[in-house]
Amino acid sequence: MSRSLRTPHFLTLTGAALSAVLACSAVLPRDAEARERQHSVSRSGPEGRTAQRSAQVSAQPGHREAERTQQGPNGATREAERGYDAATGTAYRDVTVTGANGQTVTRGGQTVVQPGSVSRSRSVTGPHGETASRSATRSYDAQTGARSAEVVKTGPNGGSVVREVERTPASAP
Repeated sequence: MSRSLRTPHFLTLTGAALSAVLACSAVLPRDAEARERQHSVSRSGPEGRTAQRSAQVSAQPGHREAERTQQGPNGATREAERGYDAATGTAYRDVTVTGANGQTVTRGGQTVVQPGSVSRSRSVTGPHGETASRSATRSYDAQTGARSAEVVKTGPNGGSVVREVERTPASAP
């Protein structure tokens, strides 16, 4: 061992470093605690035009929500909200965009995960109110190995297409 590691100076530095680590661990939030944060930013450019954005996030064990907004220098806006809840197995997202011309487009979706199945739905609504959507459910039976899926698509004119699939494993001879 080198002579410099045996000196009291080394022990003092080691003690200080250990104290700093312990102090930081007592101050920092733990993963299981609820947390919230938010921020807002505004910028000005040439000709006095401004752009703004903000976000707010809240999280706690098994649950999270986030909201974000943006406004561009020409007046267009975008608002987004998303989140999940582990207790229900649900995640969602909704986005609304309004152009400088005032026309709005909205899109959203939701996913639900349950034991043996996953369901997902999405939709889009255009500036003139036309809506298109898609929903899908997939299931699996672990005991039999059977799988099924159903997908429904609906177009902006109201017409729908449904696809159903069922698969059962072949039995052994």
